[in-house]
Amino acid sequence: MWLKTEGFVERVRQWWVSYHFQGTPSFILAGKLKALKRDLKLWNTHSFGDLRDNEERKMREIQEIEQIQEVRSLTQVEVERRTLLGEELERIILMEEISWRQKSRALWLREEDRCTKFFHRVANSHRRNNNIAMLKIDSTKCREEHAIKVHIVGFYEQLLTEPMSWRPFPYGLVFDFIGESDVFRTEQAFEEEEVSEVVQKLAKDKAPGPDGFSMSFFQECWDVVKEDIMKVFQELHEAGKFEKSLNTTFIALIPKKVGANEVSAYRPISLVSGVYKIISKVLANRLSEVVGKIISKPQNAFVKGRQILDAALIANECVDSRMKNGGNGIICKLDMEKAYDHVNWDFLLYILGRCGFGEKWRAWIRWCVSTAKVSVLLNGSPAGFFHSSRGLRQGDPLSPLLFVVVMEGLGRMMSALSRNGLVGGFSVGTQARGITNISHILFADDTLILCDADQSQVRTLKAMLLCFEAVSRLKVNLISPR
Repeated sequence: MWLKTEGFVERVRQWWVSYHFQGTPSFILAGKLKALKRDLKLWNTHSFGDLRDNEERKMREIQEIEQIQEVRSLTQVEVERRTLLGEELERIILMEEISWRQKSRALWLREEDRCTKFFHRVANSHRRNNNIAMLKIDSTKCREEHAIKVHIVGFYEQLLTEPMSWRPFPYGLVFDFIGESDVFRTEQAFEEEEVSEVVQKLAKDKAPGPDGFSMSFFQECWDVVKEDIMKVFQELHEAGKFEKSLNTTFIALIPKKVGANEVSAYRPISLVSGVYKIISKVLANRLSEVVGKIISKPQNAFVKGRQILDAALIANECVDSRMKNGGNGIICKLDMEKAYDHVNWDFLLYILGRCGFGEKWRAWIRWCVSTAKVSVLLNGSPAGFFHSSRGLRQGDPLSPLLFVVVMEGLGRMMSALSRNGLVGGFSVGTQARGITNISHILFADDTLILCDADQSQVRTLKAMLLCFEAVSRLKVNLISPR
């Protein structure tokens, strides 16, 4: 809304250069953003106030002038006043529309389409659906706000806490690895062009994090803030860290179904700060360029050149081939319990190391995933503030790629079983064109296991899944797979 105001960027520039802080580049940037947020709030109150009240006031003034016009001709001053009021009214209506569009998250509609009422209805609908007025606690319905808050914060604090200080590593597995040139590319100094491209391509109207700045602010005011942001990237490259306050996170709870009344029935979406989102996306872009070299072919998610449709077509071909051959077989779709939230960081870094990533890169990843502090948004207000010790955040641009790296551990275990004849898999192809044995298909945390209808193979698979849980903390729900 503010970005549509004439002279906004120049106003931000004047404020920005007036701030003076001492410390590391990331500490200075965090301080400037905090000071700017305070000044913007004051400016908003003085310049805009309540948009609805301002709109009604302008309408009344226009109506008064029109009533005068019915009695006599307007003076030049009154004509100019009516024109000015009309322009101000148009601006206020546009600001109101932008405000409600941001609240509605109906990003497929454009501003200036006169859809304020629609945005208003959508925003109110989201607010009603996401409101948690009642929650089952120990099978008892609870409507007391404080008790609900304590229960939800406690649930996520426990969920994101690693209970064990040590876990074994799968030393016997064979992984593909990247070359020295790829290591250099992932760890080279950050260029302004690289960061600027990321900023301009990020979705501008996504929900902001704890800092309150959406990506549209960084896009419009890039010339103002880019020098400080590039200093933060230089600090990350040289020191391997940045100010921890830039990595605070809000968890927004989105109901998975209508009438959700248990905390597990809500999907946690992490809202990260604007600066961290830029850092994470730059790192994700670098990782995406090389991840295809270390991820085996059965994995079809988040790897360039691979499509989700490939997994469906391969699965269909496997079933069709087994049915034509007339043999019995088992297809098991696995369900990971809270997959992203359970990822063990040491296991993730171990896989990255085995795949050839350099020490500097692994230090960046460790800092990004391990320094986050979390608050849970309950009906729009943050509750709790705790440090996580495991898990990847849904909403962090790095998380999908890092999770695929973690699941490569499961893929390599399955490949080892198939290679040693412990799991049969389904054969696809012909003698003329070649026969391929497929034992598993992956799409992120969705896993399809294919094996012979043999008890020994099923027991082997169960043992393998328990081993994978031991090293990664990713637990397969052995009751719900189908």
